[in-house]
Amino acid sequence: MQPSNPLLPPLLLCLLVTLRHATAADGCLAAEREALLGFKAGFNLAGDGGGSNPMSLWQGQDCCGWPGVACRNATGRVVALDLHGWELQATGRRTISSSLLALTQLRRLDLAGNDFSSSRFPELSFRKLRYLDLSFTAFSGGRLDPLANLSSLHYVDLTEALSPGSYRIDHLRWLSGLPDLTHLDLSGLDLANVSDWFSPVISLNRLEALYLEECNLSTIPISSATVNLSSLVVLDLYNNSIATVLPDWLWNLTSLVHLNLFQSGFAGPVSEAIGDLTSLESLDLRYNSLNGSIPSSISKLTGMVEMFLHANDFGGVVSEAHFSNLTNLEYLWLSWNDRLSVSLRRNWEPPFQLTEVGLGGVLVGPQFPAWLKSQTGIRRLDLWGSGIEGALPEWLWHNVSSAVNISVDLSGNRITGKLPPSLEFTKLTELTLGSNLLEGPLPTELPASLGSLSLDNNSFSGHLPPWPYLNALSLENNKLEGSISSLCQSTSLQLLVLSNNKFTGEIPHCLGESSRGLQSLNLGNNGFSGTIPSSIRFLTGLTDLELSNNGVSGEPLLLLENCTMLSYVDLAENRFTGIIPHWIGDNLPALIYLRLRSNMFSGQIPTELAKLQSLQILDLASNNLSGAIPATIGNISAMASSQATIFLLHPIDLHVYSKGQDMYYRQSPDLVNSLDLSSNSLVGDIPEGIGDLASLGSLNLSRNRLTGKIPQSIGGLALIESLDLSMNLLSGNIPESLSSLTFLSYLNLSYNNLSGEIPSGHQLQTLEDPSIYMNNPYLCGPPVSKSCSSNVTVTETESSEKEYGKNNSDLVWQCISTILGFVMGFWIFCGVIFFKDRWRHAYFSGMDKLFDGIFRQ
Repeated sequence: MQPSNPLLPPLLLCLLVTLRHATAADGCLAAEREALLGFKAGFNLAGDGGGSNPMSLWQGQDCCGWPGVACRNATGRVVALDLHGWELQATGRRTISSSLLALTQLRRLDLAGNDFSSSRFPELSFRKLRYLDLSFTAFSGGRLDPLANLSSLHYVDLTEALSPGSYRIDHLRWLSGLPDLTHLDLSGLDLANVSDWFSPVISLNRLEALYLEECNLSTIPISSATVNLSSLVVLDLYNNSIATVLPDWLWNLTSLVHLNLFQSGFAGPVSEAIGDLTSLESLDLRYNSLNGSIPSSISKLTGMVEMFLHANDFGGVVSEAHFSNLTNLEYLWLSWNDRLSVSLRRNWEPPFQLTEVGLGGVLVGPQFPAWLKSQTGIRRLDLWGSGIEGALPEWLWHNVSSAVNISVDLSGNRITGKLPPSLEFTKLTELTLGSNLLEGPLPTELPASLGSLSLDNNSFSGHLPPWPYLNALSLENNKLEGSISSLCQSTSLQLLVLSNNKFTGEIPHCLGESSRGLQSLNLGNNGFSGTIPSSIRFLTGLTDLELSNNGVSGEPLLLLENCTMLSYVDLAENRFTGIIPHWIGDNLPALIYLRLRSNMFSGQIPTELAKLQSLQILDLASNNLSGAIPATIGNISAMASSQATIFLLHPIDLHVYSKGQDMYYRQSPDLVNSLDLSSNSLVGDIPEGIGDLASLGSLNLSRNRLTGKIPQSIGGLALIESLDLSMNLLSGNIPESLSSLTFLSYLNLSYNNLSGEIPSGHQLQTLEDPSIYMNNPYLCGPPVSKSCSSNVTVTETESSEKEYGKNNSDLVWQCISTILGFVMGFWIFCGVIFFKDRWRHAYFSGMDKLFDGIFRQ
């Protein structure tokens, strides 16, 4: 046996090391490089001319150095592919499955934030995959079942991984193949058809985070002895429709740190057992229907940082006992629980330092809560509608000067007194003091940080100071006066509400130049005069324009041609003139509310008005409009659809003349649609298309010169409540279809030439006032006093009238003949005795004897 060569082992070792380094130096395997290039070919990179997308850098032999690709150093095998947020757009239906199957060692796959809407959900077979993120990819169809083959998965995020309606998910049984799963996010997937989503989920006993936001869940077991989610740290059921009480097993999840049941439909009380969730740091139960008292056991949640309990139906009293141990609390929200009150001693010292306080709509007053004096780090303070009375404490202004970027809402209380002469020393970002009892002058200076100021519905007086930094200002319903020229210094305004004050003078021309970002402009109910400034045309982002009840003149509509985002226009009760331009239907497509009443607009109503498909309220009453009602009026789809609702950027008083009176709404979603063309000089027939406006609640065509019959299609106004066709020249019968309008509560057909029997039945039986039909001489039947039998026709009635007229004529001629005979006889007698002396003497001698005999007797 020959002795072994002592140099052989070291040589072999060097050879192996050299080979390994050679493999690493050569980069990834050729097959995997080709797989990645094939995957790249499935995306549209044609628009990436500048090479800004990281995938455009996938070039060269070493794919391990490409962006988003990670390899194991020892083998050069691809183990991770991370394209998160690259905003790629896939072009093929099987972009993933057909291209990436060669990456058999893949452990992490993140394709989140890319567009796979043209591709089906992939049938993945990566046995070693531990991390899968396909969130916001919007695959079109496919099956989730193959995910059960990825048995090594620890993390799965499928948030909005499927396009809505592209695939009907009817089970989650595939979860049973993922025993090691710790993170599961199915948010945005429609699970409404999954009869049992709960059992597969609770089988994942290693689960630490469960996100099921907006999954259309409607059921959840109330009690279950088999729930074994002791490792669960995060439970998120945001925005579902579960509509049941809080489940008993919830209080056994003692490892929970974050519990989010925001707007999930839960009702009933919160158990005192919530105090057992001692690891809880974030509790979000807002926007449910929870009631009863807030458990005092929440004081055991010593790690609590965020507590959101607002917008429920909690009642009872919250006291110091609830907060005694919450030393880490930063966010406290109890707002919108109007049966809840907070009772804390004036000298109580909180154990926490709050960042946000939400007690709006909760009884806190009448005194301003003194415990807030110690909360010097507050950045948001909501105490609206909290029953606070009296003057604000001086220390409040000191606190808002030391805090950084603080928002304060104290509206809807009974706060009295005056504001400081200057607020420049504060660090306010928003200040809302509307609907209080404040008075006196406005502060002359505001901090540059203040973006929004709302002081509406108070009694402030004096002039408007120059406030150059604001982007939102609301001062409606005060006693302010004078010019508003100080606004010329404001260059950032987006919302300006000055209605219901005593401002005078002209609307400054600078308004449309210095604040071109203005979106909402409300100057209604003041004393403005002069001509509307032409600079209004520069407000191309304007959505709301309210100038009603002033004395402004000019032709405003011609200035709005470029204001294509307008949804609300109220120019009523001014001195405006001009025509309604034909381009209004094309240039103002978003228009919802158009009120031009009580001006001097003239010309015809353009047929293009029917192109305003979102129009819900149209009021052109009391102008000088002429011509016919456009036959296309029935094409306004918002007035024909019961689904349309008004939504405006800023709440505005909506004026509707209905049921014979002015009615006011405050941006109400159930607001009736209205069409008012009354008090003009319109002629012609009522168009048949009017009956297509099925969701119209109020129709007023009174005080015009309309002729013809009331169209039978009027019965199509299924939701009509108020119908006024009075003071026209309408004729013919009242259509029977009118009796089918079951919501009709106000009707006026007076002062027309209507004839025949008044329809009866249904809703018309409740309208018993005869004045509804007055001055229509040929109408008969209840509720008017004139009766009509079954055989009486309009023709017979007219014949009777003619016969009556003939008899009257004969009587007149008889009277005339008698009078003429008397006159002729009298003058013949006088002529005879005048020309015949003997007859004259004999007549008067006889008369003398007659009178003498009478006197002697």
